[in-house]
Amino acid sequence: MCERPYVRLLVADRYFRCHYCLAHAPLVLIPCPSCSSTLYCSNTCRNRAYDEYHAMECAMLACLRIQFTTLEHLAVRLTCHVINMFAGQLDQLEPYVRSLLASFTPSSHSTPYERDAPESPCKQYARIYHLATNRRQITRAVLTENGLRAVSLAKLLVEQNKLPAGLLPIIAELTVRHMHIAAANVLPLHRSDADPAVESQNKTSTRYALVLLTTGSRLNHACSPNLAYQLTQNGTISFLAKHHICQGMQLTIDYR
Repeated sequence: MCERPYVRLLVADRYFRCHYCLAHAPLVLIPCPSCSSTLYCSNTCRNRAYDEYHAMECAMLACLRIQFTTLEHLAVRLTCHVINMFAGQLDQLEPYVRSLLASFTPSSHSTPYERDAPESPCKQYARIYHLATNRRQITRAVLTENGLRAVSLAKLLVEQNKLPAGLLPIIAELTVRHMHIAAANVLPLHRSDADPAVESQNKTSTRYALVLLTTGSRLNHACSPNLAYQLTQNGTISFLAKHHICQGMQLTIDYR
């Protein structure tokens, strides 16, 4: 199975990898013309990042990297992604979010290979929205802290992008949910220490990126998984069987 990440975040090799497709391309990277903190392997990747999230993230990038965690940064990118889905019709954002729980049933999920046609952005995001949050396992003190940090991030988004102040509550609500989704479902990508261009997942490998997927993030963790995953040359995440998997067996991966 191959799946393109819904959102991704580079956490290492920032001057050697594309910040969008994550490709190792140290000699061809081009910077964002506004912040010069993000680098891309092509104008295509730069434009896609700008359209999806970077137009909103750009002005607050330094603050995100210094004052917030990588998972909080990823959550903000996810929030930007959703806001940009409703560009020009921001009044539709909250009704859409309120409709998500009412429209979801566990049987409504399908893998990329079961879909007859490409999904709309709203349907794609719905799959992310319904990923596990594990909120029942989070203490009240941590939930409170998460909420306060989400409000700070939401205020930063609203102020830096001149969004309507009335959107602050729904943006904060989305951001704290995205923080919990990221904490429970994000997949780390690793590369070899000896050769940074080579994908590798072992005790001595280095984590270089975090990705969130609509299907792959639903796989459960196991210390001895039957699937391995890695970044491919076209920017997708490929899941490969490590050994024969009998029919009816659960598919598992290593989240570490």
